[in-house]
Amino acid sequence: MDKRNPIPSDVKRRLRQESGFGCCKCGKPIIEYHHIIPYTKIDPHFRVEDMMCLCPYCHHEATVGAMNLEEQRKLKNHPLNIRNKKAEGFLKVNQNSLVITLGDNQFITDNSIISIDNNNLISIKINSEGQLELSLKLYNKENKLILEIVENEWKSGDYLPWDIESSFQWLIIRNKKYDISIEINAKQIPLILTGKLWYNNHEIKISPNGIFFNAKKSSGQISNLCFVGSNLELDTNLGTFSICPHPIYNKHSMVPGVLENRISTGLQKFKEIITTHNSGLA
Repeated sequence: MDKRNPIPSDVKRRLRQESGFGCCKCGKPIIEYHHIIPYTKIDPHFRVEDMMCLCPYCHHEATVGAMNLEEQRKLKNHPLNIRNKKAEGFLKVNQNSLVITLGDNQFITDNSIISIDNNNLISIKINSEGQLELSLKLYNKENKLILEIVENEWKSGDYLPWDIESSFQWLIIRNKKYDISIEINAKQIPLILTGKLWYNNHEIKISPNGIFFNAKKSSGQISNLCFVGSNLELDTNLGTFSICPHPIYNKHSMVPGVLENRISTGLQKFKEIITTHNSGLA
């Protein structure tokens, strides 16, 4: 096998953009970068015009010659996702605990986690098979939906974003170079999410240092806490930011302390909240 230099990042991005962030043939988001004109010692190129995005299966089809040069050029010029005006995929989450990490905060609930003007932007639950499911709505500053995740299945929104990078267990959406809109890492347990949530001209920023909010009457930072049954709600009309109890159980709590301890304590507290609620219905 030829020893190759790594493909330049800007070449990868341009190829992802022109393919609609998926395989040019089947649209799957797990992609490899294929040389239509072979990479050789004589011609060790990374020319965008002579490369394309293919999934591993379709890449093998092209490599062994089953996808001929004419078909490769046709698919490069008319990728499936561009024709369909959407990109989509599935986030594989191998986690059975009801907790995710936003920045350096943990959330334990089976409902909404963050909402702006009653629009639930992030929520989680455990499905019938005991696996964590994430749902998310990602808007830009103009209130256009650029990505939606429904129970771990993601798809682009009103239009394709500037860049999407994805694999089986992670997803990155960029507004422009060095400007990450959302990053999800499901390789880690708990799942980690960072980024910027926009809606109705207001932003909630989730960074490794905490959650930052800025409303007319309240602004600040939340760090190093485990929220149990809580929903962070921003009301743009009232200009308020509130930490609200679970809409069904009508209770919530916050647990400080060392990460491992606050997660275990938080999970126990959430069980107690559910038990108390269920006993009241008996």
